[in-house]
Amino acid sequence: FIEKIAILESIKNKKDKSLKEDALLLFAINDADPDISDVAMKAIDWEIESNLDKAKQDLKHIATFSKHPEQKSQAIYLLAGMNDKLLSSDFETWSKDPSYKIAAASLYAMQKIKKVEALEIAQQLEPNADAQLFDQIATTYATLADSSSPFFEDNLMKRFGTERNSLMKNYGIWAKRFGLEIQNKFWQTIKDRAQNDENDWTRFYAFETMNTFLKDNKTMTTAAEAELIKLAEAEKDIKIRKQLQRLKLLESDKITK
Repeated sequence: FIEKIAILESIKNKKDKSLKEDALLLFAINDADPDISDVAMKAIDWEIESNLDKAKQDLKHIATFSKHPEQKSQAIYLLAGMNDKLLSSDFETWSKDPSYKIAAASLYAMQKIKKVEALEIAQQLEPNADAQLFDQIATTYATLADSSSPFFEDNLMKRFGTERNSLMKNYGIWAKRFGLEIQNKFWQTIKDRAQNDENDWTRFYAFETMNTFLKDNKTMTTAAEAELIKLAEAEKDIKIRKQLQRLKLLESDKITK
């Protein structure tokens, strides 16, 4: 095991691999040990189209029969890179896997090739999703849901910590696709988190989300930028204020020592 890993790692670190080395990596993805298979999958240069073509059936076999979620999800992510609509029924089947890691990879893959079906799958997976799967669901809604979707407003206060932070980011991506009414509603919702969230870092991520939202956004006025700076000046936590300086929402001389 140790010797196999060492060989694969040495090949992985090479910038220009020989045809023989590529062939060895492609062979190693079928190793019975999932750790070795995983290292091989990560070592292969998937930008080379012939590698994907040669490995397609092997990756599909791993995604179908592997009992190891990490290995299986890695194979699905690689298959997603093929943008092959003929794999859509497989992705849909794998999205029902009890492993959230595998379901997340499958939803990601469906989002690339069958948008309507991906949104339907996201709706089915949403109620019981854990952090990793929920993040992919939110990404799917941000990209595909229409302006009538209540997903972000319904879920923002139900999620905490990193899930809420990720949700705010995706909420901004979704809102930016639509007009002023939705963008203003987003702005007021995230502004409330920047002012009132009990979690210090969620307040920071709210500031960061609002700052990102204003970039290249012709819908929001310059008054919104002034409002954001005023909110930043009112923040009391020294750690957050230092991060707001990094975002250029605070001047360095406005940071309390």
